[in-house]
Amino acid sequence: RIFIGSEDKRLFGFDYSTGSPKKLWEYDIDSPCRMKPCVLSTIDAVAAASVNGSVYALDRASGKCRWNFAAGASVIGNMASGMISGVEHIFFGSDDGNFYCMDSSGKKLWDFKTGGKIRSEPAVSGNRVFFGSEDGFLYGLDMVTGREIFRHKTGGIIYGRPLLSGDRIYFGSTDGYIYSAGL
Repeated sequence: RIFIGSEDKRLFGFDYSTGSPKKLWEYDIDSPCRMKPCVLSTIDAVAAASVNGSVYALDRASGKCRWNFAAGASVIGNMASGMISGVEHIFFGSDDGNFYCMDSSGKKLWDFKTGGKIRSEPAVSGNRVFFGSEDGFLYGLDMVTGREIFRHKTGGIIYGRPLLSGDRIYFGSTDGYIYSAGL
């Protein structure tokens, strides 16, 4: 299956198992979706967000809305998922500088405020989540508490997804540099 968000304010589910695409469902949302949907494997759902800041979790098979959440501003960056105590959670940032952690039932666990828009896709590793902000910082948070455990300043904006390898993190900035930092 593949899931797509579109500029025409719809989310789609397709089945490609037969070799040619078959539309399974479509779901109307409040504004365009400019990010890739996040597949949640433990609850058979897909999460996506709109430019207006609405976050939706839809059943992967039927497209039925399981829950929605109103973020404080546009959600343009991709989401990521990770496990906390055996429960899948969703991580994403919004244009008001808030970074969110939601459980798979749609309950907000915590949020973290940065000084700029967040359009970076998060990277999840162990019990940590990392993301960049338009304030020029790369942040690392404890997934359970949302407490800041890492911060690295650059001379530009961080839009890309950080890469974790061993005990190091790699990320780029609009200042033209690629950074590497120990964790």
